[in-house]
Amino acid sequence: MDSLELYSLAQQDYHELEILLGEKPDLVKKKDNNERSLLHWAALAGREQLVAQLLASGTTFLNDGDDTNATPQILATLGGHLNVLKLLVAKGAKIDDKNWHGHTSLQYACSKGHRDIVEYLLSLGADVNVRDDRNDTCLHRLASTGRCDILEMLLTCPQKLDLDAQNAEGDTPLHVACQEKQLECVARLVEHGASVNILNKDKKSPLEYCPPRVRQEILEKLNLVTAETPASS
Repeated sequence: MDSLELYSLAQQDYHELEILLGEKPDLVKKKDNNERSLLHWAALAGREQLVAQLLASGTTFLNDGDDTNATPQILATLGGHLNVLKLLVAKGAKIDDKNWHGHTSLQYACSKGHRDIVEYLLSLGADVNVRDDRNDTCLHRLASTGRCDILEMLLTCPQKLDLDAQNAEGDTPLHVACQEKQLECVARLVEHGASVNILNKDKKSPLEYCPPRVRQEILEKLNLVTAETPASS
């Protein structure tokens, strides 16, 4: 089935689509050439009423991945649709499923800045230390985007957090925050105990990517150097 056809169906007026599905119930069982069903497209589009109907109809595609192995709940997260995600989870969607790139819903919610979805997934115990195919964690994503409000949610969640996880380049989240000049995130990570001494594959520590003034302030805060005092006159 052509991908445009199911996509277009998912965008239709709900009541018109309800009539069509009554006439052609097999539509809920079809997949397009992207391996997406109507449930996948409805989840991505945030069509809450349609998703509820499809789930009630007994669709078997709840945990099926598309051609990138993205499940309906991953697509709902990408679209920022919390209520749709809740419907899917209530029916048994697996919150830690990964697509072919190793990305989970929590990772996408972090990188897209969907704070409400992050909060919901954390309440369900979604794995905060999960790694993608580049070995990036949720912290790496947040350090890169500068969403310190969401970063703080992870730093204070009950799970034991791997603050110093290194990705494929050997970068920790602190490395990434320093590289991207996300100075508030740098401060938060250091306050929560992120190491300033770990070297990446370029043999650089995180603070080597910071402006000298910021580096000095952080080291002073950690009591790793003595603050300079003005000479007496």
